[in-house]
Amino acid sequence: MTPHGVRVKSVSREAAISRLRTYVSRFERRYECPSAVMLEAVQHGLHKETAEVTRWLSNYQALKALEERSGHMGGAHTRNI
Repeated sequence: MTPHGVRVKSVSREAAISRLRTYVSRFERRYECPSAVMLEAVQHGLHKETAEVTRWLSNYQALKALEERSGHMGGAHTRNI
């Protein structure tokens, strides 16, 4: 518990990576676009940054960061389309 009485669930890094990979890959299938390509498109104003796309790309960036800290090779690219 935190000092404010909020219960916090501990999740292993590997479990978090697995969940994020699943989440990110679902969006890549839905949009038929790799996350890295969508991120670049949003950054260059080529695709609208909706709430859904923002959630996707936030999770993608969290996945990349966790994978880098864990020493996973290949980064967060989940699949080739």
